[in-house]
Amino acid sequence: MSPASDFRNEMDLCHFEPQSLEETLKLLHDMKDDAVLVAGGSDLMPRIKQGHISSRNIIFLARVLELQQIIMGATGEVLIGPMVTHRVLEGSSLVQEKCPILGEAASVIACRSIRNAGTVGGNICNASPAADLAPPLMVLDASVLISNPNGEKTVPLTGFFKDPGKTVLEPGEMVTAIVVPPVPPGWGDCYMKLGKRKAMEISIVSVGVGLVLDESGVCSAARVALGAVGPVPFRAIESEQLLAGKKLEAEGQAIMDAAEAAAEAAEPIDDIRASAAYRRDMVAILTRRSIVKAIQRVRGRS
Repeated sequence: MSPASDFRNEMDLCHFEPQSLEETLKLLHDMKDDAVLVAGGSDLMPRIKQGHISSRNIIFLARVLELQQIIMGATGEVLIGPMVTHRVLEGSSLVQEKCPILGEAASVIACRSIRNAGTVGGNICNASPAADLAPPLMVLDASVLISNPNGEKTVPLTGFFKDPGKTVLEPGEMVTAIVVPPVPPGWGDCYMKLGKRKAMEISIVSVGVGLVLDESGVCSAARVALGAVGPVPFRAIESEQLLAGKKLEAEGQAIMDAAEAAAEAAEPIDDIRASAAYRRDMVAILTRRSIVKAIQRVRGRS
């Protein structure tokens, strides 16, 4: 008998549709660890069929309006609700103005029908190594706001993922916002993804880059984040260090060294979509291209 058959035959599903964040948190508290939150539901059935959902209580968040907003915070940060869909993120004027790399990433997630249903929170909380939004959010130094009935805490996204499919969320906790701080002057960024086709493709490799350049082209800060080449998305710290303090030219040695360092930091696997060697080679190529594109964007905005 398959895991899906076991699930359907041995467990009675109960579904709940809270209409406020307070009601949602109470449900989570009352159900302890026997509940699963569903945002857009774009991967609900595959997860059930694969046996990844064992809870009998399904909490659908579609009616919780507080989680569907994109707003500006008091100190210039952008607060993105976990129920914001990829399509809304892609088209948001605030995102396009303050953190366009997120719209760029959202536009290449799956196909339009998935982008209409899939959510920011689902993309992050499923903790896939290939989550499209993770590298650009790490580049932006984003954090997640985590709430429970007793209060809330903020966790940097770089510390949010533990293992494939696992995050730091404890029973009774949920993500209630993704917090994106304002970018500094002289900022440029870029997100690039490699898949076998443009639509419906999980990333083979993904790279996010963010840079701060002064008027002479010297890099004062850099962030490089990688997806689909390790157990979790992560920052390539050595690559960042090789860029900081250097004058960056499109074919300069600093960029080449940073690209190679990113490839060395990768821990890819062989699977049906690509070999580990191919993934590692593509990390270097996409990192170099992303750095060059980020430089161009700084100069285009200055």
